[in-house]
Amino acid sequence: MPLSTRRAPMRMAGFVAMAMAAILIEVAPLGLSAGASSAPDLVAVAVFFWALRRPEATPILLVFLVAILRDLLAGGPVGAGALTLVIAAVMVRARNGAHLPPHLEWALFAIFAFATAFGAWLMVWITAGGAPALSTVLSRAALSVMVYPAIYVIFQGVFRVRSREMAERRAAGGFW
Repeated sequence: MPLSTRRAPMRMAGFVAMAMAAILIEVAPLGLSAGASSAPDLVAVAVFFWALRRPEATPILLVFLVAILRDLLAGGPVGAGALTLVIAAVMVRARNGAHLPPHLEWALFAIFAFATAFGAWLMVWITAGGAPALSTVLSRAALSVMVYPAIYVIFQGVFRVRSREMAERRAAGGFW
């Protein structure tokens, strides 16, 4: 059995732990009124980061369950965010763990963040007949893009979550 297959359950546990931490941070009461401040979409950050590096750790059903849990706990429209996150994760997983330079990864995440935010907003607008202001949704996506480099450093530097390609290079003795 290949090493990557044996480590998949451990990596899934890592993804779930980071996604649960992101959900808890997102729903934690911060003493702010509901419309006072927008927070970054940390679940989208976790899903993107893990799906890009270790697609085997982010099976679509697991991404869906994490996103539904976030929708339920955050009190948002259940399913809209989950569906857009799953669709976007499928597209990111297609890269199959290939390494990207940090600036290209950040640009890809920006597309991911704005596409998932707009997709969820559009779905709510169509199905519910009304949605939050588009500017609020897009500012949350922009904030997510701004915090991505810091979270990238934490996930990759502290927790050592690397792309399959990068892990193979390091194992062969290469630095980058």
